[in-house]
Amino acid sequence: MSTIMYLVIILLQMLRRGRAANPNGDGRGFKHLGDDMVVEILRRVPADQLWCSCRKVCSRWKALISSSEFVQAHLRQSPTTFFVFIKQERPVWSCTGQKELDFFFPRDDNAKASAVTKIVSNGPLVKRWRHQMRGQAVVPVSSCNGLILFKSCSDSSDEFYVGNPITGELVSRKHLGRKGRLCGFFYNSSTREYRVYYYHWTGYTSTNPIEYAVLTLGSNSRWRILHHLPYRVRDRAIVLNNTIYWLIADMYQPESRTFDHSECRESILSCSMDSGKFLSWAHPASYHCLKREWHKRMELLEMEGRPTCCCLHGLEGKLWIFHISDTDDHAGTWTRIYNLNFIWDRNIFPFTSTLVDNQDIQLVNIGNKQVLLVWFKRGVFRYDLQSGRVTRVRLPGISEVHYGVSLTSYTKSLVMLNNICPLGLQQ
Repeated sequence: MSTIMYLVIILLQMLRRGRAANPNGDGRGFKHLGDDMVVEILRRVPADQLWCSCRKVCSRWKALISSSEFVQAHLRQSPTTFFVFIKQERPVWSCTGQKELDFFFPRDDNAKASAVTKIVSNGPLVKRWRHQMRGQAVVPVSSCNGLILFKSCSDSSDEFYVGNPITGELVSRKHLGRKGRLCGFFYNSSTREYRVYYYHWTGYTSTNPIEYAVLTLGSNSRWRILHHLPYRVRDRAIVLNNTIYWLIADMYQPESRTFDHSECRESILSCSMDSGKFLSWAHPASYHCLKREWHKRMELLEMEGRPTCCCLHGLEGKLWIFHISDTDDHAGTWTRIYNLNFIWDRNIFPFTSTLVDNQDIQLVNIGNKQVLLVWFKRGVFRYDLQSGRVTRVRLPGISEVHYGVSLTSYTKSLVMLNNICPLGLQQ
């Protein structure tokens, strides 16, 4: 048992003794401890335990845990882990043809213990969210400060959802209702606002037909048009210093009126959340793309507070870190920092099927110099960048890591959607 958890138990025992001595009291059996001391202890307790147990102890604890100052302090010290999402096929006789949903979280908030996972007993939450989504099939797009952005799988639906699995809250919103994609969900630390990004085809100009828009979550917010560009970006993005970075998926070619894969010199798109300014960047110059398909095997991640590009080629990879110029926002340099080797012993890490693409690898995030990755039909792993050591991440309840299993970077939090969208809990 950790020292902090031991101290929490002592506090609970003191509280019970205080209640026993004064049944009509206010539960301040530990009144000799100031709020600062109690907060210092409670902020080290995992978010799910705070929400399900600690805030119910007494009115004092509930007030402390619910304060915005505590929520932000707890979030800052909470480690990034991952959220597992499973799409399970319904029986063949099902007339809906939709997917059923399930999800679970790592057991331990300590990132070093990430191999210890369990399925959370979240049946009631899943059932309630399914009801609020009216049975729509959804998939996660991204997460931000413990809030998860879901998009509908139906092309005819213009709804999307934001939920916090810890608090159980779920809000629904509508995008612009045209063919497009949700491409980001982020927190602007300057304005303290949560924003959703979306792009769609407009044909506004012959050279820049893609319109980018942003929605600030709030009771009276509306979509705001940002810019028109020739690029479509991938769903997943990273945010650093209030700037968003995407890998460009493809670029519009006005001559043929088609989309072609982005060129090497325009492979990354950035957008400042403060100014709304867009810039395009080249991927690592030393990585020559002899085939357009190689762009599809690039991943954009964050490491040590900087954009990091992983270029996969066969069963090898190269990890590059980006340094933006201090004097010119348009300039930057890539530095190769690690080589990755995915030639692993099949006897130790076997595939679950012989009919697989042995290069189908999805990188999820980098933390503590370890890459979290999903290798479909093989498993979930952590790859140590310094030693090259590979550790399997066990996912109890999943016999096979199939294409319906996806991992998203995630941090458990107490951020309450009711404070962000007070009128939108069940729109």
